[in-house]
Amino acid sequence: VVHLLMQACDALAEAHAQGIVHRDIKPANLHVGHKGVVSDFLQVLDFGLVKLGDLDEQGSAASTLTVDGVITGSPAFLPPELAGAGSVGPHTDVYALGCVGYWLATGSLVFPADNGLKMVLAHLNQSPRPPSDHVATIPSDLERVILSCLEKAPSDRPESAEELRSALSQ
Repeated sequence: VVHLLMQACDALAEAHAQGIVHRDIKPANLHVGHKGVVSDFLQVLDFGLVKLGDLDEQGSAASTLTVDGVITGSPAFLPPELAGAGSVGPHTDVYALGCVGYWLATGSLVFPADNGLKMVLAHLNQSPRPPSDHVATIPSDLERVILSCLEKAPSDRPESAEELRSALSQ
């Protein structure tokens, strides 16, 4: 889990440095394969919902390739701000990567529900169950890092993919 998440952080840090926020981080957009003799090499795919532009001092991108005011993304991995609760920036991808980490570590979605709207509302209003509720043997440090990514307020999450990578490396 840590190995894959750290590679995703590296790719997202590079994108964020170019003013690109992915906005649709989910397992289907993370391809794991081989690069030469290296196994478990992760690539971030499908930049179809990106937010583009120079990052301002708050870390928000200036323009978008999709329609503003429309919820885009995958409900199971949707950061609260993509449902209209705030500005989009690198913190958006950190939240979604936390959802991926939760799924990788537990085999469960953060907010399982029988439809997308219920998932979106849960991302906006509910606190996630600790991953250890699903898998008792998950290391407490990993659980803490994953839950920090899933904070509702972007200011309570790791500030960047680099900061998340650093936390994961420890």
